[in-house]
Amino acid sequence: METGQKHPHSKPNATDTAAYLQLIEESVPAMMFFIDDEQRYRFYNAVFKKWFKVNDGEAIGKTVREFIGEKSYATVRPYLERAYNGETVRYQVHAPAKIGEDRWLDIVYTPRIDANRRVLGIIVHATDITQLKNTETSLKRSEARFRTLVQEAPVATCLFTGKDFTITLANERMLGVWGKDASVIGLPLRDALPELKGQPFLDLLDHVYETGEAYHDEAAEAKLMVNGVLGTYYFNYTYKPLLDENGKVYAIMDMAVDVTEQVLLQKELKERDARFRAMLEQAPVAMLLLRGEDLVLDMANDAMLEMMGRDASVIGKPMLEFMPELEGQKVLEIMKNVYYTGEPHHIHNAPVTIVKDGLPKQGYYTVSYVPVKENGKTTGVLEVALDVTIRYETQQQLEKSRNELLASFNDAPVAIALIGADPALTFRMANRKYLELVGRPNAEVVNKPLLVALPDIEGQGFVEILRDVIATGDPFISNEHPAEIYFEGKPKKLILNFTYQPMRDEHGVVTGILAVLIDVTEQVVSRQRIESKEKELRDLITASPIGICVVSGSPVMVEEVNDRFEIISGKTRAQFLAAPYWTVLKEAAPIFEPILDNVFKTGVKYTTAESEVVLLRAGKEEKVYLTFEYIPVKDNNDLVTKVIVMAVEVTHQVEIRREIEAAVAARTKELAELNISLTRSNEELEQFAYIASHDLQEPVRKISTFSRLLEQNLGQLDEKAKLYFQKIYSSTDRMVKLIRDVLAYSQVYKDIDGFNSVDLNELFKSLENDFELQIAQTKATLRIGALPVVRGIHSQLAQVFGNLMSNSLKYIRPGIDPVITVEVKKATQQEVALHPSIAQHTRYHHITFSDNGIGFGQEHADTIFKIFQRLHGKEQFEGTGIGLSIVRKIVQQHQGHISAEPGKNGGAVFNVLLPFAED
Repeated sequence: METGQKHPHSKPNATDTAAYLQLIEESVPAMMFFIDDEQRYRFYNAVFKKWFKVNDGEAIGKTVREFIGEKSYATVRPYLERAYNGETVRYQVHAPAKIGEDRWLDIVYTPRIDANRRVLGIIVHATDITQLKNTETSLKRSEARFRTLVQEAPVATCLFTGKDFTITLANERMLGVWGKDASVIGLPLRDALPELKGQPFLDLLDHVYETGEAYHDEAAEAKLMVNGVLGTYYFNYTYKPLLDENGKVYAIMDMAVDVTEQVLLQKELKERDARFRAMLEQAPVAMLLLRGEDLVLDMANDAMLEMMGRDASVIGKPMLEFMPELEGQKVLEIMKNVYYTGEPHHIHNAPVTIVKDGLPKQGYYTVSYVPVKENGKTTGVLEVALDVTIRYETQQQLEKSRNELLASFNDAPVAIALIGADPALTFRMANRKYLELVGRPNAEVVNKPLLVALPDIEGQGFVEILRDVIATGDPFISNEHPAEIYFEGKPKKLILNFTYQPMRDEHGVVTGILAVLIDVTEQVVSRQRIESKEKELRDLITASPIGICVVSGSPVMVEEVNDRFEIISGKTRAQFLAAPYWTVLKEAAPIFEPILDNVFKTGVKYTTAESEVVLLRAGKEEKVYLTFEYIPVKDNNDLVTKVIVMAVEVTHQVEIRREIEAAVAARTKELAELNISLTRSNEELEQFAYIASHDLQEPVRKISTFSRLLEQNLGQLDEKAKLYFQKIYSSTDRMVKLIRDVLAYSQVYKDIDGFNSVDLNELFKSLENDFELQIAQTKATLRIGALPVVRGIHSQLAQVFGNLMSNSLKYIRPGIDPVITVEVKKATQQEVALHPSIAQHTRYHHITFSDNGIGFGQEHADTIFKIFQRLHGKEQFEGTGIGLSIVRKIVQQHQGHISAEPGKNGGAVFNVLLPFAED
């Protein structure tokens, strides 16, 4: 049956064959030829003639063996035999030597078969794949070198491929970090390390894969399952994207350094620093905390407020609102930069102009700006400042150093250098961190022999170690290794953690050494310094004239106790260290153990004065009087870790005072006819006069004197030690101020002969002028009505209303401008009758002094007039707790009465009753 088509194996006619051969001759770019059933050449194209350098008929009729030679024929013969058996054969081979060029060919043998299945000849198609083969070989070599580099890298290194982050490569260090073996290679990362779920690393890898942007982090926390235990570790790591020829990410390289030990050490240093700060929290170091983009003042201690020339009313306001003079000054730019970049900044001897008392004044300050971060985001800036104006005139500004983070090798977070295995140990590469470490520019290190680039390391053992690593092929690791490098002609001692890792070629021969160094000088020195400071503090506690005992734990145990505390308690150090605190002081436990437990629980300091305690001393019960405090010490998580017990025995003073009180009481009976106010003054004076006695002032003077002698004896101190001494000086200054206030309180009645007519209108005008700056700063409004003329001591009445004015400008509500109102009316008989301590038949002016501040609860209406009573801690508002006691005492001396009550809409209302002048 005829179909109009030729059978695929039918013999073509002459016309078809000629056209076919011409098509091959002219259009096929590969070499093609036909050999018959005797392996003789019957046709070949132009590429054949070009490669073998023959003319149209030179090879026709020759056999393959004759034409290409015996050696080349032996290579192709097995493939020809398979083709003559009817099989289509394809293979790759070096071109025959006859071509005269080093070529790789991809050859296809297609048998020509007739209808009887007899092979008539072979059609040969040969393509030049030399470039492809060379590329393939180069890729294999590059891949082998890359795998070798990863395996021998001195840091944990791995390669993730694809969007599922399949682990393609991972060296032993990375497997060790993961706590896994080589079986995880080939698995997606989320399957190999399921504990990464919920941690940021998979999302970060997604971001790097999608954006092509490298990612680097330091001291990043990771929770890993190592040896079956889920633990917390910290790493410096880099995710480096690898791009294909189209610029698309096809893999990500992960390089990590385990810094868990350093991070934990830093945390320990922070905790220790927090404990020191808590024990000496009264130091006058200037500090403030700014929040948000507007740099709103969130906190400022007294030292900082004094340095800025402001008071507490500026808290809650943006920096530029209460210190507009900072506009255009560098410090404001630095604060903003620290906030936006999240990087700390330290400046020394910086010129800053501050307006104080209305006048601009330039000073010089050493300031540290530290970003405050929450969940990795900067929320504020902590500023610690020291006024160095005087010192600036004699001290040069210190040079600041900076640390740059590196990506991949050149941008790695550690110092890295590649040293050749040649006899001179020539540097082949050094990253920026390494150049910084050795203090040389790139041109003086790279391509220079080791001892030419760093001649100062000769004799320190490094050369010998390097040559031993080359000879043995074993890596060398050393921690806290001392070294000395010359910087600008001066020796500098360093402490290094370093690794020398041999680098090998594909034959295993050591070709160089990868040196990885980490400068741990600061950490080691800091640890040694902290240990030294702890010893100094323990020595200071031991030598203190105040009884000090440090307790912690449950049950409560003693960590440290000084000699004075042993004397007071009647117990020995050995007893305290051998048993729980309340087992040793069991006689005091029923009363004071719950109080100490509450301090541990709430973190609120407990203070008591002249507490009567029965203690066992030398086997006998003794009734003593103690003034002591339980001071909580908190960690970074605001948890109380220990409590400092500070005690002073005042038994002698109490007994003397009681004797005096008994004598005064007896005398008082004899002098009953004296004025009631004098009696009341004497009673209160007798109650507090002992505080200002020589026995109380002498310990304060000794603490201050011996502290200054200790500071001078210690010689050059670092900033932290100076901070501790400043805290001691600040505490003694406050004690002196307290003693003086008490003396002032006790002397209110001494000026009883100075009564004259006092115009309260003029008095308030004078007060308004005295408080002009505070009124302006707080934006206060004064509403003062017409006031009377009264009989009194002008200075004391000015003290009364000045104290009330000061409190109203101090205890203000955030965000609300203070309003102070002073009104007067005649007191009714019913109002006078409420106060039987004043004359009932005298006319009185009822003066109302009110504000809209923070106010107080009704339960504190009488408490605020008691001496040493404060409703707020000194951290919130300054003061000694004596002011309102003096106010009441003065009003009583003027035959009047003062009381307080909460305002209807907040704030405080003070009711002052003063007699009419003519009465």
